Amino acid sequence: VRRRDSIAQTNPPGALKAMILARRAAVVLIFASAGLGKATAEPSDASLEGAVTQHGSPLHGVSVTFMSGSSRVRAVSDAQGVFRFKEIPSANAQLELEHTGDTFMVRISKSLQIVSGTAHRIDFDLHPGASTVMGTLSHNGAPVKGASALVVAQLSDGSELRTCVLTGKSGMYRIEGLPAGVHTLHLDPRPTILPVALARMRKGTRDVNLALVDGEPVQHDYNLATGRVVAQLKGMRFSESGRFVLASGEFAGPRLGADNVGIVLRHAVASKILSSDDTITIDDLEAGRYTAFFAAFDRNTGSVRQAFQTMRLVYKIVSVTPGEKTGLLLQFE
Repeated sequence: VRRRDSIAQTNPPGALKAMILARRAAVVLIFASAGLGKATAEPSDASLEGAVTQHGSPLHGVSVTFMSGSSRVRAVSDAQGVFRFKEIPSANAQLELEHTGDTFMVRISKSLQIVSGTAHRIDFDLHPGASTVMGTLSHNGAPVKGASALVVAQLSDGSELRTCVLTGKSGMYRIEGLPAGVHTLHLDPRPTILPVALARMRKGTRDVNLALVDGEPVQHDYNLATGRVVAQLKGMRFSESGRFVLASGEFAGPRLGADNVGIVLRHAVASKILSSDDTITIDDLEAGRYTAFFAAFDRNTGSVRQAFQTMRLVYKIVSVTPGEKTGLLLQFE
């Protein structure tokens, strides 16, 4: 009660009301400046309309998103395959179509300039050509269900087409309706889900540039041959910190210095910082030769240079064989 009285004495009723209104106005201003997801550009009398087709037939229920600045507006194609946007801002914009099924996903992205007072039209054909890419994806010789094949194609109007499919039980994939030209095929013979496969391709992916001709199918199979390495790391002292690095390729030399550590780390397929002896398992390594490094550093060193001067290092060359486990012992004397 004393606090309320003191406020009333120092702030007469009129002043107190003005203070409250000012604070409310500040809150409104803060939220307005944040944008609340609305476009920074003012709406205009421009519009955009188009149709989505596949093999010449309209597609219903396809999502089309209009993006300009912080504005994102979504429309869905109707029974005639038509989508519409009204009163869109006059600015540079991006239009993105997405059509998804159980085992496929198609995305088409196009940049455009919206002009005030103009009725724009952009049509999308999910199968803009007559080329086909097909093949089988396997892992260590066994076909993989749910592996992904993704084609990225640049269309003649500047659009980018991304078509992704997942394999069935036989490991087979087939992507039809691609335009002629040189496009990129990404293959990942590991089970995944469509959004992940389309957004990025994980380690183990094969990227291939394909020259496609209308009406001519292209066959491309891929078998991902991988093995496993189990590394036992022993002999660390209580006063040391350690690091294990497995790098693809062969790196000779008994010591690892500051001048070549960057090269090794750029080829690293696995890395772990250690506080004591440990056993590390690295799965899904592609077949080939690797170099395993086990380094120990004195925790009391004050600089990187001093750490390398006091570092103890052991290393071994290891061969990874498809479908097999390779044991490895790295131990300080």
